[in-house]
Amino acid sequence: DDMLIRLEHVVAYLEETAKLKDLIGQEDFLKYSVGFLRYEVNPETKERSQFEHPDGDYPILEEPKLQQKYMTHPSSLHHQAMYMATREQLLGWKDSCKCFGDTEYLKQITTPTTFRETLSSACLFSVCSVLPVLPRDSFQDLMIHHMSDKYVKAHIVLRKIPGRPRLPVIPAVKIFKNFAGISNAKGIGEHRNGFVVGI
Repeated sequence: DDMLIRLEHVVAYLEETAKLKDLIGQEDFLKYSVGFLRYEVNPETKERSQFEHPDGDYPILEEPKLQQKYMTHPSSLHHQAMYMATREQLLGWKDSCKCFGDTEYLKQITTPTTFRETLSSACLFSVCSVLPVLPRDSFQDLMIHHMSDKYVKAHIVLRKIPGRPRLPVIPAVKIFKNFAGISNAKGIGEHRNGFVVGI
């Protein structure tokens, strides 16, 4: 409810999902899901910053079928606050994952404070072991604005207080540099969701 999801994100998801299925094949298709990256905007510098995985070190997947074209989140939690799915994916996950339709099971694995995060992505990725993957050459199309910008705002406040630890927030351009480790990565230009990147 606080993320700016555009039509371009849906189009990018569908296109990347089709590419993923062609690479991985029908048998392993439901083990993966094209993921997203949330970012916030620094109100002082207008810089776009990433806050969930602040070291920016996204591991390359070694699955041979994926040809080193994809990365995943550094944290095993894989929280990204949302996911998308095609009809085929939803029906397949419903048959193999208790997170879909089993309300008693959901009550067992959540608390009132974690229910929202669990349903938004943690259950699918952490409990049902579906792996979110990010295409190295077009990940910018899957970056979504977390509109509250609350983490970067808190970072600004805390850094002005002596002795207070800073929140882990980094400029999104650091992620661009880390992702652009292959020759066909988009480094300069305007991407589908409005990112203009120069590395």
